[in-house]
Amino acid sequence: MRFGQRGGYTPAEQKRRERLVEGGRAVRGRAAHQYWSAGSETTGFLSWLSTAKSSPPSSRTCRLSPSLSSVNSSEVIGSSIATLASMSRRTSREETSLFEVDLTLGREPVRYTYGFELSDERVEAEWLHAYPHGRRNIWFDREAGRPDSAGGEFIFKGEGFKGERDSLVKLTRPNALFLSVGATLNDPQLSVIHRWFLNDLRLVTPGRNLKSSTNSTRALLMRPDRAEIYEQRIVRLLQPADLGVTRLDTDPETGEIRLWHRTPDGGEAPLDFGTEESLGTHAWFAFLEPMLTVLDRGSVLLVDELDSSLHPALAAEVVRAFQDPASNPHNAQVIFTTHDATLLGSAVLDRPLNRDQVWITAKKRSGETELYPLTDAKPRKEENLERGYLRGCYGGVPRVTAGEIVRELSWRETKATA
Repeated sequence: MRFGQRGGYTPAEQKRRERLVEGGRAVRGRAAHQYWSAGSETTGFLSWLSTAKSSPPSSRTCRLSPSLSSVNSSEVIGSSIATLASMSRRTSREETSLFEVDLTLGREPVRYTYGFELSDERVEAEWLHAYPHGRRNIWFDREAGRPDSAGGEFIFKGEGFKGERDSLVKLTRPNALFLSVGATLNDPQLSVIHRWFLNDLRLVTPGRNLKSSTNSTRALLMRPDRAEIYEQRIVRLLQPADLGVTRLDTDPETGEIRLWHRTPDGGEAPLDFGTEESLGTHAWFAFLEPMLTVLDRGSVLLVDELDSSLHPALAAEVVRAFQDPASNPHNAQVIFTTHDATLLGSAVLDRPLNRDQVWITAKKRSGETELYPLTDAKPRKEENLERGYLRGCYGGVPRVTAGEIVRELSWRETKATA
């Protein structure tokens, strides 16, 4: 997955790009298989990213407008997006929000770029380009307000898109995405892209909704075709976590999953999963299903606060699992937010992340959130990134001085007793 600028803009695209780039609004850069984001507004960014679902294998482009807050994926992927743009915090109602993904799909991989630009009232622009054999084919290019003399709102070039063009255009409302309308009407070409948005990107929040999350891992153990394989894999992943787990089975009386633990006398005993297992065990057990599923499918895993309820050592192992081709043969990707600076590591030690895999979010005084790559700070190759980040050398740390909270609490206490 890449964050970056793509070339070959049409005049309409160039106009949109210039409008976004003006004033330093466009966010560009590059990231590899992992994405580490730290700062004050990471959750909002990841929520945005969950709406721009894309393909992991070889390339993807994302471009953000100034400050995108949380949005609902159903409003992006569904046919109506009337309220989506207003969910972005913008300095002016006249500004627009732009989303773009660059993905590779198919048994014979073909690159696609799909994007759209929204205002509070309508879809201002939308485009889908395919690159068979490396040459761009414009399936459609939509620009609100484009005069008929310049081609009208929808332009189709060449024979790449073979769908019912006129019928789909007539059924596409101003506040609806052409891609969603085509997929709803089962257009085979548009449905392929649409399915990626729906099926191949997972968003998980460790430590939240643990009951439903652990049920997902339980479901893997109930699959009639691969239950035994998944049981072996899950036990092997529970054991290195140093949770004392020796095996798992199903309680014959309740039908619930049981984890067996080592006992001081060298034996083993089961613990009630719901009431006796720790929060850390629940969190790791719940995380295994999305991680294994994404690794098996070669898709994308978004993790909000990877370090939430996971020990830093486990979080680092998750990153390494996606880095290593032996454990990740299908080129799956993980994109995560965290405040765990130990993942930055030291050049001397086994650093889980490279410098170009790290992006930082920083909240401005205006309320906007800025996203930028760590490489913008030009850290030296041998630099201790963990120490540099905690010292504020790269930004993205709270504006709080040592003892500030203590002084605030002490002042309030003194005032209350005076």
